[in-house]
Formats: sequence, C-alpha cells, structure tokens
Amino acid sequence: MVKQKNTIRNLEMRIAYNGARFHGWQIQPKVRTVQGEVAAVLARILKRDHIKTGGSSRTDAGVHAHDQRVSFEIDIPIPVAGLRHALERLLPSDIQILDLQERPADFQARYHAKGKHYGYCILNPLGIGRLRAFQNLASPFVADLVASHAHALDADKMDRAAQALVGTRCFKALQSSKDHRTHSETTLYQTRVRRHGALVCFEVVGKHFLYLMVRNIAGSLILVGNGEWSVDQFVTYLDNGDRRLMGDTAPAQGLHLFRVFYGDEPLTFCAESDRFLNFLGGWQQSDAWSRGDGDGEN
Repeated sequence: MVKQKNTIRNLEMRIAYNGARFHGWQIQPKVRTVQGEVAAVLARILKRDHIKTGGSSRTDAGVHAHDQRVSFEIDIPIPVAGLRHALERLLPSDIQILDLQERPADFQARYHAKGKHYGYCILNPLGIGRLRAFQNLASPFVADLVASHAHALDADKMDRAAQALVGTRCFKALQSSKDHRTHSETTLYQTRVRRHGALVCFEVVGKHFLYLMVRNIAGSLILVGNGEWSVDQFVTYLDNGDRRLMGDTAPAQGLHLFRVFYGDEPLTFCAESDRFLNFLGGWQQSDAWSRGDGDGEN
C-alpha cells in the first residue's frame, strides 16, 4: 500500500517581541535572532530538522515589533489551535504569539504586505537641568524600549517638519550607505509627532522603507526639535538627496514596528501606538523616569 503524502499547509503567525536581547530578526550564525528562535521552536514541535520561515520585516538588533508576521509551511495534520498552544508554551519570554491561521498557498508575509506603521519613541522630560543631562533618564525597566534626549524637544515643530515627508518621492537623503538598491523612491501615507508627557513619539505609515530610514528620519527630526535646524532647513536637506546633510541614525531601542497591513486594511495609524504610549505613561510617575529637578533649563 502506497503511503499518501501529507498536504502542504501555509500558515501565518503574528508575533510581538522585545528586541533588546536579539541580534535582529534574520537568522545569523552564532548569535540569537528572532527568526532563529521561532524556527527552532517550530522544528522542535513539528519534529523536523528545519522549518523555513519568512518575516514581514527584517528588524535590526534592538528594534521591537508589536505585529511581526511570519509565514511558513508545514506538512503534518496538526490542528492550528494545538500548534498555537505548543508555541505559547515553548517560545521564549521575549517573544509572544498573537495569532496563528492558515493562509492561501501563495501567501508570503513579506511580499503580500501593503504597508507598515512604525513609531520612534524618545524619553524627553521637560525641565532637566545640566547636572542630569548626561545621566540615565529612563527607569531600567523600560530603558530598552525608548531612546533618550535630555534637551527639550518641540514636538509641534517636529510634526511640521515630518509633514514634508508625506507622499511619493525619492528618499535618498534618508537611505543608509549600506543600502545599495538603486531606486530610493517610496510612498509615505501619514506622519505625526506628538508629545505624551515625558515622551515624544514620531510615527509613520508607509508602503515600504529603505534600510535604517525611520531611524534616520528620527535623528533628523531631533535636530529640528532641539532648535538646531528650522523646518525649512530640514526640507532643504531632504530635497538635496545627500545623506551626509541629514541627522545621525537614532538608536535602535526607540524603534517599534506597530503594524503590518494586508489586503483591504486601511493604511492609517493603528491603536497599538496609543496603547503602548499609555503603557509607558504609567512609568512617568516614577522618579527615575521623568523627574525634572536640578538647576533648571539653561
């Protein structure tokens, strides 16, 4: 009797992770990565030597995801609910599974994505004096989740500059030198910068992003917010197309992938950024988080 082959099934997993202890998403030799952990757990559950996985976004070391999508194929008839339960038990504590479902055979998490919502969070308490400007500003319990900037940032001015980014255009001025693609054009649908107590958050919804693009935008907007640049200077340097004129790449820990969009989902700011800012806002009562004493702004 000929043994029948099991049907190949294509699945999509939604996960969230704290990127602080990962060397990014993509598998690399001899270092801990999100993709490596997920693939290893799947292989253990499914009793396979290797499970090929594909992610919607190849986040860098230290970058966080609230909605990473992972597609993979399996060839055993395990129920989706059972596989999810096993993943919940075996994934490490800094990776959480949010959802698991079967998808059409041709679905790929990366290539079927229609857009992404990123946020960059900066701890920026007002009234920090000179004596505390170079101290750790954040509680150690949330320091991995935000960047810090001691000098007061004007979020409204940053927001005005960020509006110049909306539309379809060449973003060569914000393209990393390590990104060797020849086409630097993409579309950004929405941007905003807002203050939430001691936090300043830059958010952007776009079709796709160049390597380090969001962190390069954040580093440039900080120069607008602290008064080094005017909004017009930001726009002039952006239009020039020279990466060397723009600001430094902002640190990785402030960057968050809030949402990946598929199908007919509206390409707009999602509620996850509000939930996360409210979560961080709970720490603003902590002395280590936002105390503004010392000798005053100078």
